[in-house]
Amino acid sequence: MFEHPNHPSEVEDIHKGKRAIVCGSAPSLNDIDFDKVSDNNIIFACNQSVTAMSKCDYFCMTDHAVPKNNFFEYGVNISTKIATWGDFYNAQKIKDIHDQLKDKIYFFERDGSNMFDFNKKDKFIVGVDSVQCATHLAYITGCNEIVLAGVDLQHTDGKIYCDSKIYEEEVDWNGHVSDNGTLDLSFNNWKDIVSNNDATFLTVNKESRLTQLMQTLPIESLYC
Repeated sequence: MFEHPNHPSEVEDIHKGKRAIVCGSAPSLNDIDFDKVSDNNIIFACNQSVTAMSKCDYFCMTDHAVPKNNFFEYGVNISTKIATWGDFYNAQKIKDIHDQLKDKIYFFERDGSNMFDFNKKDKFIVGVDSVQCATHLAYITGCNEIVLAGVDLQHTDGKIYCDSKIYEEEVDWNGHVSDNGTLDLSFNNWKDIVSNNDATFLTVNKESRLTQLMQTLPIESLYC
């Protein structure tokens, strides 16, 4: 049984020069056809976003509700690697399947004193949500552009999460929903992330609040 978290140096620069697509679970994620996304992109799928695609490079989570959800096994199966933050190495469901995951899963620690500074690489930022941790991971792996997809940071037309276009079962968060206060906290932390780090940050959602902080990239550019 594993006892110690992985160190970020294990993944440093392994995707140097590639572009990252870091995916949240907002409705705009469904605007992307992930079957068309080119291999020049490394896909970091956070939480429920895995249900909108048939494969990804990283299945990322900070929330202990994810292993309890019915899409967890699907995300494990379609991903090349799994990245978790916190004390997931104490989660019983992950312990139960550790033997099959041991060559596939990373257990990283978060630095409680670091909310947004990507240049500190001994541990990951605390951030506000799993997308921000996954973005730090993309930075450490050497991706020279980081594209945010499905990170709307607002509830639009009554919809909160993306549709499960590929995963055919219903997703049930059992009342675990990001409220507007949490989304505001995330947006404010993105301000610090974008202004204090040297990565190139882009968004592919014209309706996202992130357009206030970064340029918008046409979705079609992800396909070539």
